[in-house]
Amino acid sequence: EATVRFLAEARFQLAQPVRAELTAIRFGTTDKSQGAAATQIQAGVKRYMDQMKEVIRLDYGPMIVAALASTGQMYDMLAQKFEKIQTPAGLTGESAQKYRELLQVEVNRFKAEAKTSYQAAVERSLEFETYGEWTRSARTGLTFYDSKFVDNGDIAAEPLAGDWMGL
Repeated sequence: EATVRFLAEARFQLAQPVRAELTAIRFGTTDKSQGAAATQIQAGVKRYMDQMKEVIRLDYGPMIVAALASTGQMYDMLAQKFEKIQTPAGLTGESAQKYRELLQVEVNRFKAEAKTSYQAAVERSLEFETYGEWTRSARTGLTFYDSKFVDNGDIAAEPLAGDWMGL
């Protein structure tokens, strides 16, 4: 199991620069620059998701939770980024309104993906009984999206601690 653990952790860490690249993408004020940025976002999301799928396939509980929570954070970041996009110069009136509506559809989609990822991470952390930093991150993220979910911070255990209940 140690080999799988180290491989999963390594693959997870190797994928993080893709998230940093996504964060660095800037949307300009022209429709051409915004289209180019959107294309970069799509390609980056696909690359990151493919890498997180590889981490999940290794079937190591704590890193599955990390991959899911990290994916939720990525979608959160994209939703925030898309909310800040300015209407391109030259669009006015009804065209500008339609553009804003299309952006809001993307924002809502990213937020739904973030919620789904956080929810899956919380469920997997309970399933695998792993409660580390990524579990806390997922629980915090889920609290933002689901008012029924309350994170009162009750879970605080070392993810690599031995199971002493069976002794």
